[in-house]
Amino acid sequence: MNPEIEDYKAELSTWDINPLSKEITEACTPYVNLNGNDADDLINEWDAFSEALEGAIKLLPHASFHGRNQLPDQLHKAIHTRIQIAKNLAGLKAIADEVYSELSIQIYT
Repeated sequence: MNPEIEDYKAELSTWDINPLSKEITEACTPYVNLNGNDADDLINEWDAFSEALEGAIKLLPHASFHGRNQLPDQLHKAIHTRIQIAKNLAGLKAIADEVYSELSIQIYT
């Protein structure tokens, strides 16, 4: 095993966002009330955030991480990094979608 790669993997694992964590969704979901922001404004900002993340996922560079564009000793690190970035973006999008859903339940039921 390469200790440098193992250290890097350990560092990247701290970036993980668990989109299934109820605690994260609860912490992000605002409570719609008369003294707070307009419900439509709250739901629209989460919808816009989700759409922006979807765009970011689609625009995540691919060629930059390809073997022909990396030094041989950096290829594994580059591929792993791209996968981790994609996972984190997808995790953030899952959280945004869940908050949007929770807000919709508050507003429309």
